[in-house]
Amino acid sequence: MDEIMLSWVGADIDDAFDQWGYPTRETSTFKGNRVFMWEKNASVTLPGSPGVYIPGTSATTTGRIAGNRIHMTTYGGTPGQVVGATAPQTIGGFYCTRTLEIGSDGVITKGTYRGNNCPFMELFEYANWRKK
Repeated sequence: MDEIMLSWVGADIDDAFDQWGYPTRETSTFKGNRVFMWEKNASVTLPGSPGVYIPGTSATTTGRIAGNRIHMTTYGGTPGQVVGATAPQTIGGFYCTRTLEIGSDGVITKGTYRGNNCPFMELFEYANWRKK
């Protein structure tokens, strides 16, 4: 990621706008340089689990006949149940902020990054972060 940000030093800020789009934030340094930030926030949703069905135990039924009536009694047994079921869970807080500082001439003088989701390889959407 250090090399990606370093590839922008000396380039015109308009090149970054063309390649990355407009920044999400802008500020300035105490020296008057403008600072542009591109923030990428992400979250991941983990699927839930349907759980496992555990059948109940059998009950014991006894009966007796008394005249024209049948008397039945059931002992024990448990109903079946689902265990271990979980709802989907969203985990957030993943981010990467790319920062480019420019001088009064619009030339990038410094490039930095910060975050726990900055790429370590230039694959997929990150393949467009290095200066072309």
